[in-house]
Amino acid sequence: MDPHVWQVMVDAFPQLLFKGITVTIPLTIISFALSMVIAVVVALIQYSKVPVLRQICRFYVWVIRGTPLLVQLYVVFFGLPSIGIMVDAFLAAVIVFSINEGAYNAETIRGALESVPQGQMEAGRCVGLNYFQIMWHVVLPQAFRTAFPALGNSMISMVKDTSLAANITVAEMFFQAQRIAGRTYETMAVYIEVALIYLIFSTILEYLQRRGEKKLGKYGTNYRFIFAVKLVMEKTDPLLLISHVKKSFVTLEVLKDISIDVYKGDVVSILGPSGSGKTTLLRCVNFLERADYGSISLDDKTIDLKTATKEQASEIQRKTGFVFQNYNLFRKALFRVSIDL
Repeated sequence: MDPHVWQVMVDAFPQLLFKGITVTIPLTIISFALSMVIAVVVALIQYSKVPVLRQICRFYVWVIRGTPLLVQLYVVFFGLPSIGIMVDAFLAAVIVFSINEGAYNAETIRGALESVPQGQMEAGRCVGLNYFQIMWHVVLPQAFRTAFPALGNSMISMVKDTSLAANITVAEMFFQAQRIAGRTYETMAVYIEVALIYLIFSTILEYLQRRGEKKLGKYGTNYRFIFAVKLVMEKTDPLLLISHVKKSFVTLEVLKDISIDVYKGDVVSILGPSGSGKTTLLRCVNFLERADYGSISLDDKTIDLKTATKEQASEIQRKTGFVFQNYNLFRKALFRVSIDL
């Protein structure tokens, strides 16, 4: 390659990177954050079917998704001054990118909200939560987990779309590349170099997206149980004592030092999100799974859950009942026979 071209690329790289870090990335972050606020509000209005506002939101999404982003930039930056409204180039870019991305993200979040089972709303009402508490604590976290990959893709796309801001004189990374190319006449080298920097930014965001998806994929596996005890009678010695139960599957730690005391007359419910280990705990104390650590005490007898013999396990199983999630009745026996067994 011509030494002159190499020199141009070497000189251009810090200038392009500086504009990328100081203008392109802040423009992306600010615009995407505002777009998420817009998207959540619009999605909730449509999900809740709020009269009038729902129609307004649908019109907003229809218009924004149906018109080019570049045209929207031109309308705000070049069009508004014609009616006496002057807007700074960077502010105009933030406004347009936020409104544009908000429409797309609103549809993503709306779809994610509708994927959450309606039973979750009913469950929230059963424990006394109002509508806003249910949405904030129950529905939105689940919807966000579903929408996260699509939202991550939208942010990566926005990094590249910020190059359009050069058309309204925002001095971002691509605008700087145009200036360097116009000064040096090395258009191929400079544009390839700026493309590589965009690729670096996108790769970093893609890596963060994968890490986020991996972390969200573990949602529910590290939650502690909530034990709701009702019909509590007088406290004597516990009838059933489950102590310090631990269980892991390879590197995934499902049960972390779980202990329960059950007294005469107690009704105990084990609550937790799907995948948090409720069934695993019950299978461990009934010896359908071998715990890594812990013990169970019943009728003044304490048995180690890890090292219990078959006879000890059978003794516990004879003294306790276990209803499977899918019932698992014996197909050739009557229902009462299955229960009696």
